[in-house]
Amino acid sequence: MSRSVIVQYVLLLAVTAACSAGAVQPTGTHPAPEAPTQVENFRLIDHQGVSREFYHLEDAKGVILFAFDAESPVAMETAATLQQHAEEAKEAGVSIWGLNVRPGADREAVAKAAADNGLGMPVLMDPSQRIAFSLGLTHAGETLLVDPAKSWAIVYRGAVDNRFAEEAASEQATETYLRNAAVSMLDGQPIVLASTQPAGETIAYADTSSVSYANDIVPILESKCITCHYEGGLGPFPMNSYKKVRGWAPMMRETVRTGRMPPWHADDATGPYQHDRSLTVDEERKLLAWIEQGAVKDTDEDPLAKYDEPKPATWQLGEPDAVVQLPEVQQIQADGIVEYRYIPVSSGLKENRWLKGVEVRTNNPAVVHHALIFVSYPRDYRHLEPEARSGLNGYFGAYLPGAQLNFFPEGSAMFLPHDAVFVFQMHYNSTGKPEEDMTEMGLYFADGPPEDVIKIEAAHYNDFLIPPNEYDVEAFADYRFDEKATILGLSPHMHYRGSRFKFAANFPEDSGMQDRLLLNVPLFEFDWQPMYFLEQPVQVPKGTVMECEGAFNNSRFNPKNPNPDAYVRFGEQSFEEMFIGYVMFTTPYREENFQPQEIDTSKIVGYGEAITKDSLPGMSFVMMRRIKVDFQADGVLSAGDGAIKGTWEMNGNTITLDTPLGKHDIFVNNDELIFHGRAMRRVQ
Repeated sequence: MSRSVIVQYVLLLAVTAACSAGAVQPTGTHPAPEAPTQVENFRLIDHQGVSREFYHLEDAKGVILFAFDAESPVAMETAATLQQHAEEAKEAGVSIWGLNVRPGADREAVAKAAADNGLGMPVLMDPSQRIAFSLGLTHAGETLLVDPAKSWAIVYRGAVDNRFAEEAASEQATETYLRNAAVSMLDGQPIVLASTQPAGETIAYADTSSVSYANDIVPILESKCITCHYEGGLGPFPMNSYKKVRGWAPMMRETVRTGRMPPWHADDATGPYQHDRSLTVDEERKLLAWIEQGAVKDTDEDPLAKYDEPKPATWQLGEPDAVVQLPEVQQIQADGIVEYRYIPVSSGLKENRWLKGVEVRTNNPAVVHHALIFVSYPRDYRHLEPEARSGLNGYFGAYLPGAQLNFFPEGSAMFLPHDAVFVFQMHYNSTGKPEEDMTEMGLYFADGPPEDVIKIEAAHYNDFLIPPNEYDVEAFADYRFDEKATILGLSPHMHYRGSRFKFAANFPEDSGMQDRLLLNVPLFEFDWQPMYFLEQPVQVPKGTVMECEGAFNNSRFNPKNPNPDAYVRFGEQSFEEMFIGYVMFTTPYREENFQPQEIDTSKIVGYGEAITKDSLPGMSFVMMRRIKVDFQADGVLSAGDGAIKGTWEMNGNTITLDTPLGKHDIFVNNDELIFHGRAMRRVQ
C-alpha cells in the first residue's frame, strides 16, 4: 500500500471519528482504557515462541512498545518505520517490541506478517488483551516510549510520526514525534511533545464490565487454582474464602501477568496436553479484569466457604493394589542443604508383575521437592535392568511438584520383576523448622503381558560450565529411539538457573515425515516439573532422534538464582545444575525379550551367602562400575586402590560408608550390595 493511500485511509478514519463519536467502538465492547503513566511488569510469548519479560529490559536506555496488527495498514507501516530505525535504536540502547492487539490473531499469521515485512523485533502475543488494555493502547500502530531509569515511565504516547496522527496526517514524515522524544530522553532533555492522537484503527476490547465473583471467578478458581491452594496443599495460601482471595488479589494479578500462575508452562502452540491447567483466554481476561476493577464480591454467601475444611489425602489413581513406603519416617533438618537420600526398599513381590499405573505421593509436600524411584532387578532379569544412572537416563516412578497422573494407556503396562528392590531418591528442602516425611508408592497391577511396554528414559547433558552473569547459556542433548515407539509424555528437568526447554522429534530422512516440535516450555520453573502428557501420542519410527534444546539464566534477572556471580557445573543440589529431558513412551511387547536368563552361579563369588557384619570384612566390591571398595576388619574402609580411606558401619541391612568424599549408604540384599539402585559387583 502506497503512503498516499495510507494517508487517505488515516484521514478517512479521522473524519469518521469526528462525524460519529464512538462509532469506531464495536457494539458490546469495553470502553476505552485509561492511559497509565508507568508500565507494570508483564511476560508474554512472542511470535517465535520466546518468553519475554518486560522488566528484564531494565538495562535498556529506552523501550518502544507499539500496537501491532497484521490487518492494519497503519500498524504495519508503523512497524516498517520502526524497522528502518532498528539499527540506530539498538546502537542507542533502545529496545523495540511489538504487542499484537488484534483479538483472535493466530501466531503463525503474525509470524508470517513479521517475516514478510522484514521485521526483526519480537511481536508479543496478548490473546486476552489485558496487557494492551493495562497499557492504555487505543489504536493500532500507537507507540509508547518507556524510560526504564524513571520507574518505567511512559514519556511519549501516540503516532510514530505525523503521517499517522489524527490531526496532522501527511503524506511525508515531516514531524517524527517518537524519534524526537527518544532523542530528548537519551540526551536528558525535556520532551517537548509527550503525546499525540494516533489515527489507526480503534482497538476493540471485549466487554468485562459485568464479571461476577460468584458466577465467573469462583468457577475459575475451582478448576485452575484450588487443586493446589487448599489447607496443606502446594499453594502458599488456601483459597477457602473471598476474604483470602481478595487479600491475595494483587499477588494473583502479578503472577498471572508474568505467566507464573497457574503453574502450566507449556507453550499453547504445541500440544494439546492432558491436564492442561493454564487459563483460557476468556478466564485470564475475566480474572484480571475482576481484580483490576476492585475484586468485588457480588453475593451474600461465599461459594468458597465449602473449601474451608482440610482436604483429605487421597491417591489420584484410586486405591493401589500394593503400597511400598519408606522404611522409616525421614527427619529433615530445619536449615541448610539436605543431601540427596537414596533409600532402598524391597518390593516384597515374589512373582513378575505388569503394572497399569504407578503413583508416588508424600504426606509433606512442603519439604519434598521431588522423588525419583529406581529399580534394581534380580540376577535372572538383570540383563533387562534399565540404566537409570541416578535419574540421568530415566526412572521407574516419580513424585514431581504439581504433577497430575494417568493410568497408562489401554493395552500398555510397565514391567516389574520378582524380588525387585526399589530405591527412593529423595530430594528434600529445608523449611526453617524441623520436618518429617513418609513418601510412599502405589502399584496398580495389570492382568498380564500388554501389547506395548511402558518406558521412561531420557536425554541428558552434564559436561557444561555456566559462566557468571550470563542471561541465556544454551544446552543441548538428544535421545535416539532404537525401535519404533509411541511418545506419551515429556518432562524437562533443570534447577533454579534453568530458563527454557524444547523437545523436538527429528525423523529419519527415509521416513517421509516432517520434523516436529513436541513441547516448548518458554519459561521453565524448577518448582513445577510435571510430565506433559500428549493428548494425541506421537508415533516415531526407529532411528528418530529426540532433540532437547534449552538454556540457563545465571543473571540477576533470574529471581531464584542462588548466586549470579558463580560458575556453575553439573550436580545434584539445587545451586548446581542439570539438563535432562525425560520421555515416556511405549514399544511393542515381544515375549522373548522378557525371559529370565540362566545364571552360572559358579562364577558368582559368595552366591547365596547372606552378607552379615561378621562376614563383610575381607570382601571387595566394585562401586559405580569403576571404584573398588575393600571392607577391612574393625570397620576400616579402603577404596580406589587405597587412594580413599574411611570407615564402614553396618546396622540391619544398611552399610554406611564415611569417607573424605562424604557419607554413603549401601543396601544389603541377601548376598548382594546395592548402591543408588545398582548392584555392586563382588570381586575376590
